Amino acid sequence: MATGYVVSREIPSLRAHCDIRHRPQFRDALIHRDCWLGAVARTALRKAERVTRDEAGGSRPTWRNSFHVPVVVEQQVEADDRVAKEQKTMSKTYAIADLHGRFDLLEMALACIVERDEPPATVVMLGDYVDRGPDSRKIVERLMAGLGRDGWRLICLKGNHEDIMWQTCRRLPDVDWWLTNGGGATLISYGQQVGDQADVAVVPAAHLDWIERLPLMYVDRCRVFVHAGIDPNCPLDEQDAEDVVWKIYPDDDDSGHLQRHVVHGHHQHPHGPIFKKNRTNLDTLAWYTGRLAIGVFDDAAPGGPIEVFEVHGEPIEKILSSRRSMSSSCNKRRADEVKQPRGFTR
Repeated sequence: MATGYVVSREIPSLRAHCDIRHRPQFRDALIHRDCWLGAVARTALRKAERVTRDEAGGSRPTWRNSFHVPVVVEQQVEADDRVAKEQKTMSKTYAIADLHGRFDLLEMALACIVERDEPPATVVMLGDYVDRGPDSRKIVERLMAGLGRDGWRLICLKGNHEDIMWQTCRRLPDVDWWLTNGGGATLISYGQQVGDQADVAVVPAAHLDWIERLPLMYVDRCRVFVHAGIDPNCPLDEQDAEDVVWKIYPDDDDSGHLQRHVVHGHHQHPHGPIFKKNRTNLDTLAWYTGRLAIGVFDDAAPGGPIEVFEVHGEPIEKILSSRRSMSSSCNKRRADEVKQPRGFTR
């Protein structure tokens, strides 16, 4: 139990939508690096770098290994390409950014993807599943369960909000940093009430274990998928983990990484997505506006999306207003029942 911190569903003002990045006294603990920068991941990323350089020179890659950490899965992508060619279909990857508790948008997006396409296909979630919106727990449980469909792969990456949540629940002495970044809504989704003392014990250990294991990067033949961004001048295995989940690209920055296009979220643009020559930002502030953009990528073709489609839900103010009205009605009903004399029914 973290004493002195009260759970609130208050929505930050639009000018406060940018995340508060640092708690200076805990800066060294911001990113849990073990789950992606182990020896297996480093080896995978170095091989990906060599493949990119070899392909740029016209030679074919000579390695075909599989990895325990879903950072590089080129072998699977090539297998999907072969299946697609045999079936005379296109192997595609769908990317979804920054849901922030909007389970309704996730369900709509997955339903549209399945309706539009046939396997083989990959769905890459770009992180930030929790905080701010009303249904963080539902999103975590849905993603933990997987897609449950043959021929479909689900890749879930870690965002800065998953890291804030994990750090707060497992390492930090108080919840201030998390609550400041929208964690109150997440605690409510796990059963706390507005006005309760914030208690991270309501989050199941299995959910935190799942978050801890999330990779920070997914790399296929043509693209790098991350939550926030990468340094174009740094090898993939030497990227700063903090930048991968916190970076904000300048508006005039169109850099990718070597021959690969970068696909990311994190930097919200209500009128997005943002399309640059070598990168695509899919964060449309969907948790607030109710408009979620899904990027569609041809696994065999380099560059940006071949298509972007949208799903639409209610804006957050309308959802929370409706829930407050329902809660008020329930409370009034319970109060009326308490006031009724014994033996009286209606």
